Amino acid sequence: MAFLLICIPLFSQPDVATFDRYVEQAVKQWEVPGLAVAVVKDGKVLMAKGYGVRKLGEPGQVNAQTIYGICSTTKAMTAAAMAILVDEGKVAWDDPVIKHLPEFQLADPFVTRTVRVRDLLTHNAGLANADHLWYAS
Repeated sequence: MAFLLICIPLFSQPDVATFDRYVEQAVKQWEVPGLAVAVVKDGKVLMAKGYGVRKLGEPGQVNAQTIYGICSTTKAMTAAAMAILVDEGKVAWDDPVIKHLPEFQLADPFVTRTVRVRDLLTHNAGLANADHLWYAS
């Protein structure tokens, strides 16, 4: 799925029908049981569609509302999105987090003031692993 997220910005005027055919072909070629795709441009959903089945060997079809446990994949997506903002000059890796999120607050006021964007993405902020807290929700 991360591959699809990277490909979409390459199109200046997305051709949703061509992209839809591409995904259908990729599902067959890569033998993926199922996936869901959303194409968003300028804040508008151009396409939201499911392909294949929810579970291999079972009849439940994937649709645009199918929920997947994508776990740590979101870390790569977040880092890619931040890299785009850095490239655009909107954020710097060494900006204090509170420059962009003034409401950000940790238990230690010094750490709150000094933790950088890069620290959050590289697990250097001293925060414990909370992945399991969110998994079942």
